[in-house]
Amino acid sequence: MGKKLFLPVVILILFCTGCAGNISIPKQQPEIDTKEPEQAAAVTPNTGFADMAGTDLTAYQTLDAPEDKVLYREIAEILGCMQTECEISAWEEEQISRVFACVMADHPEFFYVDGYRTQIYRIRDEVQKITFSGTYTLSADEAEQKAALMDQIAGEWILQMPTGLDDYGKVKYLYETVISAAEYDIDALQGQNMQSVFLYGKSVCQGYTRAFQYLCHLTGIPCISVSGTVNGQPHAWAMVCTDKEWYHVDPTWGDAAFALGVTQEPAATSLAAVNYDYLCVSDTQIADTHLISDAIEWPVCDSVANNYYRREGLYVESADTEQIKEILTAAREKGMESVTFQCADASVYQDVYDILLNKQQVLKILSADRVSYAESAEKKTLTFWLP
Repeated sequence: MGKKLFLPVVILILFCTGCAGNISIPKQQPEIDTKEPEQAAAVTPNTGFADMAGTDLTAYQTLDAPEDKVLYREIAEILGCMQTECEISAWEEEQISRVFACVMADHPEFFYVDGYRTQIYRIRDEVQKITFSGTYTLSADEAEQKAALMDQIAGEWILQMPTGLDDYGKVKYLYETVISAAEYDIDALQGQNMQSVFLYGKSVCQGYTRAFQYLCHLTGIPCISVSGTVNGQPHAWAMVCTDKEWYHVDPTWGDAAFALGVTQEPAATSLAAVNYDYLCVSDTQIADTHLISDAIEWPVCDSVANNYYRREGLYVESADTEQIKEILTAAREKGMESVTFQCADASVYQDVYDILLNKQQVLKILSADRVSYAESAEKKTLTFWLP
């Protein structure tokens, strides 16, 4: 679907306001000095949910303490069965909060969970037990129906994936699919979970990320939901593991309308639907714009082998006009409306900019009287619309 171009200041406002609705975690729970109530009966698990048992639970694996792993499994079972008032093994709120964050980072299929509450039961000031309840936005029947619909849609998207793709190819396909399926909307219905993408076609950062993560899990790609900030405001994106190396992926910022920048020529009205600056990037690259939280011991992303620009032959390590000519002419021969390439560093970017734009060599390369383009010194990319 078509995308609109926004100025960078608008981009910032959209992201800042779009991610404000995080999962609420009560900091202080009521202490009840009374007789212990019986634990609530278990709810039958929703059989419509996709089976995530084989998923590589990345956040779970970061938990070193055996008691943390026990608590993780307890919370995951409670949320998966939509239970309330279940006794847990933990006593400290900090541990519960930290492990809950790990569970949610691993499980996009818990789309019906928006937080939790705990209760402390005491007799004569002595703690007898602590119970844990998920807070749910849907009934069990409603959640099962929604899950079945999303599973059907996700299955259709995966069936359309080209055969023979490697890990990088699968991630790129899913990245493009999620971006194409949804438009960024600050008022998106269920924007903080994957329903917004699969069922309503409008979302914000949490929804984009959870939908992308869910699709990765279904295709066997390890993926974790990441929490952090952009300019001090909450934001969510993903990490994926391809060829045994971890990378950051931000499908929200993959919408070119939010991330590309300002076009320098009014003729550039046809904006590419997908921006690839945030497809498989390293810790160093993502740190230019994103600040990751310390909620979890996140995987290290230090590889660039499967970065989009490198994999697609769009990475320029020197001001080599022959390489640039090959990039531009190959894109035009493929019938592409525009092409974006990335320079290795600021010095190469400036040299390429001087050659192509200040000296206008791009006009000669493309045999054109005028060329529309967009620039991003921050990401060291140049985009040209092909005549």
